[in-house]
Amino acid sequence: MDHQNIEELLMRHPAVLLLKLRNAHWVLPFLYKVFKEEDQFMLAEERLIHLLTETLADREGLGEDLEEANIHFGEDEQA
Repeated sequence: MDHQNIEELLMRHPAVLLLKLRNAHWVLPFLYKVFKEEDQFMLAEERLIHLLTETLADREGLGEDLEEANIHFGEDEQA
């Protein structure tokens, strides 16, 4: 693997991009809990959204997180 391949991975690989998220400190534990601890390979979108909503509701100061989640899931109220 050369410098260009590494640079490309750091800029485009989904796993690396996930680590760079502003909210990675709660997104990664959430995904781990939902998929690894519960031994789930797949999950219905409705169930995942429900679990995410519960997680966000349990967090203090969730305003920014909830707003960001709504935008990512296509539920932005401004639309």
